[in-house]
Amino acid sequence: MTTSLTQPNVLQKPLPSQIDVCGLTHRGHVRSENADHFLIASFHRAMQVHNSSIPASAFPALSADSRGYVFLVADGVGAFAQAANGSARAIRSVAQYLVDMSEVSLPSDPDREEEIVNRARAAFGEAHETLLQLDEEGVHGTAVTTLTMLIAIWPRAFVVHAGDSRAYRLRDGLLTQLTTDQTMAQVMIESGEMSVDSAEASPLKHVLVSALGGSQLDPQVSV
Repeated sequence: MTTSLTQPNVLQKPLPSQIDVCGLTHRGHVRSENADHFLIASFHRAMQVHNSSIPASAFPALSADSRGYVFLVADGVGAFAQAANGSARAIRSVAQYLVDMSEVSLPSDPDREEEIVNRARAAFGEAHETLLQLDEEGVHGTAVTTLTMLIAIWPRAFVVHAGDSRAYRLRDGLLTQLTTDQTMAQVMIESGEMSVDSAEASPLKHVLVSALGGSQLDPQVSV
């Protein structure tokens, strides 16, 4: 079944009680340390009471309605010393940037899509710089991580991606990949120098051409 935003049932924003979210991470079967981290969070309108003649407990601290969701997964490159630390720092950096974005608390406005995309891309850039500056903090070792993020602000989803951690959509039993791996193997496929089957077995499948903390960052963004 296909749907469009012109249908009444699609235009109805789902209630928080209708949305299920969960996350799971595993260190894998090769590394002794789990270098992967994830974040699932929702945004709400909130008010911080600094002073009042009425008890602060009388004021709502958080609105019941979610204004949007963010899903983040970071896979620290295990070959580098600060893999786990890097992926955790990247997620914290992006999360802080999003908190400071007023856009995440507002309904999605088609006229502001480009602005939201640019801000989301900038969040990746800031996290990238955070990892590059670890040495200045006295943290020795390289931190490189993939990062895939989905910001859901009804009725749109903004997908930002660097590396080879994938985002998929499962709909009506069909799994669709929403991101393209930023690997040397994928570059070879797109240039016609390698087949998909050959790339799957090639060590180039694990060579990143874009990642946070690496030599190059070129985030992909889609709406």
